[in-house]
Amino acid sequence: LSEEQLQAYRNLWEKADKDLAESAYDIIYEGDIKNLDAAAKGEYTEPVYDKYKKVPLRVMSYNVKHCAGNKDGLNLPRTAEAIAAQHADVVALQEVDSMFSSRSDYKYQIKELAEATGMYGIFCSALPGYGIGILCKEMPLSIKAVSLTADGEPRRMLMAEFDNYVFASLHVGLSANARRGTGPIIKAAAEEWVEKGKPLIIAGDFNDDGTDEEMQ
Repeated sequence: LSEEQLQAYRNLWEKADKDLAESAYDIIYEGDIKNLDAAAKGEYTEPVYDKYKKVPLRVMSYNVKHCAGNKDGLNLPRTAEAIAAQHADVVALQEVDSMFSSRSDYKYQIKELAEATGMYGIFCSALPGYGIGILCKEMPLSIKAVSLTADGEPRRMLMAEFDNYVFASLHVGLSANARRGTGPIIKAAAEEWVEKGKPLIIAGDFNDDGTDEEMQ
């Protein structure tokens, strides 16, 4: 390999090591392994972001309420059908249960929703067995979890970088204090991408009807 190819391999190895340290979701490992394999053969090239490239994008945000049905009990297939019907490229999910929640029969809901919709799924816990997620048609280049202001329970924002944009899913706390504290955190996280030039879309449950001064 040339020195340039070796450096690309070193950079990818450092990224994979960082992803592992940050407990990144398995689809990121899948991408890391694929890229490392290509780099070892001298076939990897760094992706180049073209800020002039316009890509149609359909986004969706959905508070799934642990995939509860209209009546008592769970109805995960119904939730998956509602998502699939929108034909979104990327979906922000809130109130998703994982395998540690008894009310959802210990099912890994993000995985089942991903399989049912034919998308990739990323889960970010706020509490053990409960949190937010992203469904996406394209495998992310990187992901990052950001802690937001808590109001009795932890709150998070999950950010996923794609070829031509960055997408964030969040669930803001109910209290005015949580909204007031979360605004600057969102702004700081957004400014990192403003500097890099990639468009950022933030979606989710803001617990705000648009009239609250805190989020303004």
